[in-house]
Amino acid sequence: MLKDNTPAIFNFLNHGYVSAYGDERLIGRLYDFLAWNLVPNHQLAEKIQDETARNAKRQQNLDDFNAGKTWLPRSLDIWDYYQLPKHICHSELFAWNTDPKQELYSITIDEAVTLTAHVRTSSGVEPRIIFQKRPFKANYVIWAFKSMVKAWDKSDAFVFCPRCQQLRDSKASQLPASPVCFDCNTSQSQPFDPAHFDPITDINSIDIWAEKREGFIGLYKHEIHWYSSHESLDIKTLVKALPLSTPPEQVRQIKQQIIDSSEFYRVCGHCKTLLHVDQFFHKQTCYSCAERVYGVVY
Repeated sequence: MLKDNTPAIFNFLNHGYVSAYGDERLIGRLYDFLAWNLVPNHQLAEKIQDETARNAKRQQNLDDFNAGKTWLPRSLDIWDYYQLPKHICHSELFAWNTDPKQELYSITIDEAVTLTAHVRTSSGVEPRIIFQKRPFKANYVIWAFKSMVKAWDKSDAFVFCPRCQQLRDSKASQLPASPVCFDCNTSQSQPFDPAHFDPITDINSIDIWAEKREGFIGLYKHEIHWYSSHESLDIKTLVKALPLSTPPEQVRQIKQQIIDSSEFYRVCGHCKTLLHVDQFFHKQTCYSCAERVYGVVY
């Protein structure tokens, strides 16, 4: 598949190939948006797990104090838990590019929101505008970001040649028939480390996601563990390990088979709705029906 030879956006974000220019406040909002929406889910899950566990410990400290202990924790930011997604967004999940020689994309926010690909050609660096929204209102900048990401995801300014294992200008490849270069010896390569190309790892998959690890490809799921009546801990669990040589298309097929299995989805016996197992109060009763039918109070 062609998509398997087009680097995902997070391949560029995670390794410092994207620059940002313009209004610092709006760039901060852009960072939050990209971190929450485009950073691989397993990285986010690990940070959420660490932060949630830390806040659980703080809650235990508070409970111990209220039970008569003589010490008070030095800091007790219980409210951080409820602000967790926003708090996580400000963690250092990726860094903007600071080296023009490594810049492959730039995002400029001034009078317009503009995404530009900086493609190395035989005649120099050629800027190609992928997306531009002009004018835009600062209050609705998130809508511009969403449109930009859609255009970015569909663009094919760069392609990873499976023959020479280099990132190339898509115009120097045999697209749309093939991602292979016309001539690997003369095509201009881009300043992209082949080790950063990852067509396997998923983003924004709340049920099952794939992750390249050292020595294998892991398929993971989220498990929610409740440590109080209103606070939970999000744990990632390995479902299946695949060889590193497994093709991306086969990884997607296996992942879909797991998602389609009854282990992860079930039909509620009352409302007849197909739901994820984490949404069930009991084997045949979802949380909503438990409240409606049995009078359960959360």
